[in-house]
Amino acid sequence: MKNLKEYRKEIDEIDDEIIQLLNERFQISIELGNYKKENSLEVTDQTREEEIKIRILNCNTSYLVKEEILATYQSIINSSKKLQK
Repeated sequence: MKNLKEYRKEIDEIDDEIIQLLNERFQISIELGNYKKENSLEVTDQTREEEIKIRILNCNTSYLVKEEILATYQSIINSSKKLQK
């Protein structure tokens, strides 16, 4: 059986991966924002946001509650849109 320190180490490692992936996602968002500016496209695309949410909910096979997943991804989407402006 694991002890508290081992559980926390695992969580820390996962957090590190999450941060790395978010940084990658946000870098792509900046590039996407530049593309949208160059092509006179709006930053906000409600259809795309809904597609993301549906895809994420369909990927959920864990203990996460739907509302928690949507709130988390809405925050990520909002941050991405800020970077695109």
